[in-house]
Amino acid sequence: MKKMQAIIITSLLIACAVFCCACSRKKDFEKLDSRLNECFDKYVTQNSIESSCFRLFNQETGYNWSGSTDGVDDNSHFGMASITKMFTAVVIFNLESEGKISFDAPISKYLPKSYYKGTAVYKGTDYADRITIRQLLSHTSGLADYFSESSSEYPSIVETAYEQNKDIRYPYSNILARMRELPALNIPGESRKANYSDFNYQLLGKIIETVTRKSLNDNYKKYIYTPSGMKSTYLYEPDMKWGDIEEIRGKYANGEFPLMEASEQAAGGIISTADDLMKFAKAYFSYTLFDESLFSDITSFKDLSFHKQYGLGLMHFSNIYDSYGHTGSLGCVVLYSPKLKTYVVGTVNNCSSKDALSLAKKLLSEM
Repeated sequence: MKKMQAIIITSLLIACAVFCCACSRKKDFEKLDSRLNECFDKYVTQNSIESSCFRLFNQETGYNWSGSTDGVDDNSHFGMASITKMFTAVVIFNLESEGKISFDAPISKYLPKSYYKGTAVYKGTDYADRITIRQLLSHTSGLADYFSESSSEYPSIVETAYEQNKDIRYPYSNILARMRELPALNIPGESRKANYSDFNYQLLGKIIETVTRKSLNDNYKKYIYTPSGMKSTYLYEPDMKWGDIEEIRGKYANGEFPLMEASEQAAGGIISTADDLMKFAKAYFSYTLFDESLFSDITSFKDLSFHKQYGLGLMHFSNIYDSYGHTGSLGCVVLYSPKLKTYVVGTVNNCSSKDALSLAKKLLSEM
């Protein structure tokens, strides 16, 4: 009898402790909600951000938060811009694991010369045949960037779309023409730094389609959307309607940009939501999408810019709680901080990666 009473009392004490702990955690979460809401509202107001949605998740406590401006939410569609590069890299990782490609093989093994000839001319010599898949992934190919660099023949996409607010279509043939007007920055693999170029990932997209004989979106679906549980993400293709995608609202670029979005493909053409992007981030950093053994290769970083390094399709932000992830030029970001065990994803949708990173850092500072 006494033994039974002891068991009952112990069980009641445990139940009370669990209840008190749950109540305490609920109060802590409510305080955190309040701080994050205030932080988000203050930032978007002070910076005149009209269309924004962010998600935050703490891996240790299970805490979940989302904040958005009027008219959008976790399921609103936004252009992901260069966050697409993380997706493209994941497909390449899987093709490497399956033995269909090799990181250190030259692109000439997988693509006809017509896809790249004349795009890597450095001091009069074209080194395009020597570029490897690893160099494309890590932005160490030496290739120039048609998106941000202008030539005498072609203004950059940034100048045309973001600064002049003009939507333009540039098929692969036009991208090749642009690249052939831009001299390479160095011989492939011979720079100590990473030099960012959208053409690196345009080429990776062509390799994926050539090797698998399937569309890019089919590959994204197989290797990313399905295993991550993403149901509202897709690659924007030519002739698609803008539909329910949020219009870009920036200082210069405003409105719909279907022609540019359809042109970026493997370098920046994915459309997604904050909810789906969080699913992707969790799947990526839990090694659900690729073999964990590849992570040492992925995190072989080279300096890209101040406090920012680039690995294989992955950025490292040493000044933001030692976070990993990627930014997109439309103003979107995906980050994971192992130090804080926290994910933050979202967009300010105003063509400012700086704003997206600043807001993400402020939100993380509340954790």
